[in-house]
Amino acid sequence: MKVFKAKMETKDYLLAGIYDRLTLLVYANTKDAQKGRNKPKMLLDILDKEKEQVNSFNSSEDFIKAKERILKNIEEKECDIDE
Repeated sequence: MKVFKAKMETKDYLLAGIYDRLTLLVYANTKDAQKGRNKPKMLLDILDKEKEQVNSFNSSEDFIKAKERILKNIEEKECDIDE
């Protein structure tokens, strides 16, 4: 997965795609679809947005550097609030 920069396994993408298409087929037969309202949210879009917030690291050193940077930012923000 890392080589292809995939966020999920292929089977998960396929299952989410099948779910999305089925949802659209069911939605297409409703009165809301005829009027163009209440369109269902696509599962693939939701999953991709959630996965974008996840970070990965190539080594423990990279993780430690990122952790220190995050903690430093938090401390700086707390100092700004106290002032």
